[in-house]
Amino acid sequence: MRIIKVSNLFRLIYYDRLSNPILDARYWTLLADIISPIDPQVQETAKLRLAKTWLTPLLNRVPIAHIVIAFLSSLTNLSSPDRLRLTPVVRRCLAVVWPLSVPKVTSDVLLECFAGIMKILKEGSGMIGDDSLVIIGEMITASFRSAFENASNKKKVRGASAAILFY
Repeated sequence: MRIIKVSNLFRLIYYDRLSNPILDARYWTLLADIISPIDPQVQETAKLRLAKTWLTPLLNRVPIAHIVIAFLSSLTNLSSPDRLRLTPVVRRCLAVVWPLSVPKVTSDVLLECFAGIMKILKEGSGMIGDDSLVIIGEMITASFRSAFENASNKKKVRGASAAILFY
């Protein structure tokens, strides 16, 4: 049985510039091994219920969206082969962690995540041939769309999105 400390997850946010754990597949693989059930035959709902019992309280203390923002910002520093090796592991982690953590995320932070995806698209061939990155982008876009639909002050969110997207 593996034990993971919250302080180790915070290392994904506050990283040393020389050795960036956000771009290190070993950290993401470890997280994926911990949060993914061992038995692949387990149904999707059973996986979510199993993870939700112990993972949600942990996620309430770790700002996953800020890790995603840092990941998206740093992704442009990777070569295409390295990115294609890393993004499937990150997608596996986010498939479990994102739905549990997104209810606590503000629309402003979701907007930053969405802007990170838009920046990758703007820079050219960021998502070409990378299905995992496309799925990550779809998760973020769906969350941002839902937050925007439920926002009480849509004009404020629209203004902030225009400012961030055209920056």
